[in-house]
Amino acid sequence: MGRLVLISANNERLVTLDQAKKHCRCQNNLEDELFTGWIRSAEAYCQSYTSQAVLTSTWQWIGSEFPVDDDGNDDFIDLGIGPVQSVNFISYVDADGDDQEMTEDEYQLDPQEIAPRIVPGIGQSWPATEDGNVSAVIVEFIAGYTSKDLCPAQFSQAMLLIIGGWYKNREDQSIPDAANRLLDQVLSERYV
Repeated sequence: MGRLVLISANNERLVTLDQAKKHCRCQNNLEDELFTGWIRSAEAYCQSYTSQAVLTSTWQWIGSEFPVDDDGNDDFIDLGIGPVQSVNFISYVDADGDDQEMTEDEYQLDPQEIAPRIVPGIGQSWPATEDGNVSAVIVEFIAGYTSKDLCPAQFSQAMLLIIGGWYKNREDQSIPDAANRLLDQVLSERYV
């Protein structure tokens, strides 16, 4: 099992400062810094809840070895977030401790939105990695929607509801049920 690390976030936000302030009926600039933080936090919440990157960003899946199933056969690498646009590279530390980079014919990207994954290439097997190295395998990839227009509308609406809740109830950290229901719609669409 690996861990997922955000390497480079998109500088553009799905919900703009003006949209968030308009939604909250805030007509001054005194709390712009708070709104900016709420926008980033609401976007991160939506990504975490749905396992989907909102806008194009760079991620790394880092593991101690290539996955195998219970029978010792090669298994897939579950990238953990989608939609995946492309793979930048797959590198690993081999059994001798040397750094290696896989060629594109040694693996295949299955970019399905439900569970994007990497599998060995046709006729290929995962190589052995250095024992005890917790970062022996690194998959760097690009995930997220390429534009705001392609991102499901439920994301921006959920973000506005979350931001509105934080604006109105500063000390209440709960997420509005309506926001979660909108994000549940995105999740259910992935399984249709």
